[in-house]
Amino acid sequence: MTTKNLQRKQEMILMRDDNKTLQEIGDLFGICRDRVRQIIGNTSNRTRGAIKNRESIIGGTSKKGSEAEMLVSQKLSGYGIGHKLMGYHSVYDIQLDNGLRVEVKSSSCGKHKEIISPYYKFNTGAGYKGDYTDFIIFVLLDTKEIFVVPFSKVKSTSQVCFVWPKTIQRHHALDIGQYLNRFDFLTK
Repeated sequence: MTTKNLQRKQEMILMRDDNKTLQEIGDLFGICRDRVRQIIGNTSNRTRGAIKNRESIIGGTSKKGSEAEMLVSQKLSGYGIGHKLMGYHSVYDIQLDNGLRVEVKSSSCGKHKEIISPYYKFNTGAGYKGDYTDFIIFVLLDTKEIFVVPFSKVKSTSQVCFVWPKTIQRHHALDIGQYLNRFDFLTK
């Protein structure tokens, strides 16, 4: 499949993920809905079902993830960093125009029996993201703070947990403060 055809297929899948009908997509591309179905197959139906199942199992984190991705996208645009949001089927969340791939993770303040300060926990997906992701962006949903971390710093762990703001001294393998709003990392 040529690059142009792959790009067209990806655009169609993204439209389908945005709840466009096969007919609406076909009209935009000047083809019939059956041809759209042939091109994209059942990808979007499987994806939509997986997301629905995931939301019912873990309480709608897909919505939280989308909120975080949109926040990061707005920040990237504000800094003049060209990018494209990827669909649900992609291994990473954002493709930058310079070729870097970004995974976005979100968390709200959690509770830990030994920690009084705000505590955040993120699943990094390190087991399968490593070959496909250059940076991971942690978004604190309740404060809208954003941490831009090279994936190489977290690829050896499946979870990253930290207290923020750092009000207690504990040993952390990752000094998260140094990554706060470091969008400049993405322009190199």
